Amino acid sequence: MARPKISIIGAGNVGANTALFLFLKDLGDVTLYDIKGDMAAGKALDIMHLASIWGTNSQITGTGNIEDTSNSDLVVITAGKRRTADMTRDDLLAQNGEIITSLVDSIQQKSPNSFIIVVTNPLDAMAHLALEISNFESSRVMGMSGVLDAGRLAHFIREKHQVAIENILTTVLGGHGDSMVPVGSNSFIAGQPLDQVLEHDEIKEVIERTRGAGGEIIKLMGTSSMYAPAAAVWKMAQAILRDEKAILPCSVYLQGEYNLSDVFLSVPVLLGKGGVERIIELPLEKEELKALHNSAEEVKELTRKLNIN
Repeated sequence: MARPKISIIGAGNVGANTALFLFLKDLGDVTLYDIKGDMAAGKALDIMHLASIWGTNSQITGTGNIEDTSNSDLVVITAGKRRTADMTRDDLLAQNGEIITSLVDSIQQKSPNSFIIVVTNPLDAMAHLALEISNFESSRVMGMSGVLDAGRLAHFIREKHQVAIENILTTVLGGHGDSMVPVGSNSFIAGQPLDQVLEHDEIKEVIERTRGAGGEIIKLMGTSSMYAPAAAVWKMAQAILRDEKAILPCSVYLQGEYNLSDVFLSVPVLLGKGGVERIIELPLEKEELKALHNSAEEVKELTRKLNIN
């Protein structure tokens, strides 16, 4: 059986670490593409030197030629302008919109049967643009953010309540940014609802810290996060390529779910060999549903600026 081909577009911090995770997990053979071809080739060669140490037969190739991504089964887009401390995700919109348009046009020509995972910010709007440009089925185009945001919330909960991380189940819905909706009613510690374990002020604090986590990291080290986003992509890629039927929060195109349509938002979905095989509608409290709709309006405003619909 042929090994899956995974192409990563963009060999910066997130792209290179995504390549590393996929390589170590032996999900398939990886092509790391960047307009700085030598940088992509160097990072790929450095990762390849891990093979005998780690014990994997994966292959990774770095390239500056977009043709080398042809016939991919899965394409991960991390390329784009980097967010700096004085920028919001919205500031990136126009510049990264041009980049996504060009890249996705190439992907749909060279890898017409692929799945696309978008990491580039503003993530939900870029995923919507990728769907529009590719003309793929909506089940094949998704954004990474929900897995990352849920992981951040779980970490902050663990800081407040010392318990093994596998006993913490979190849910984060909505857009990837300040309007995201950490859902307390669907977040649990060892099966106990969050509000039965943490105080109200503690819950408020972990939610606000989750919303601001990206900015917090930028302030600390001068660049955006890289390891956790890469791990989130790996988790999604594995669910698709190994047909795991895993339920993960991903930014996907809603068509009536949660009474929302024509917008990309993070919601729980079933990921398998068909990509987004099912969108799961959670019972939400009135205020949570309201917050989700408010988040949807913010994302829709971005897509309107991109002249999508």
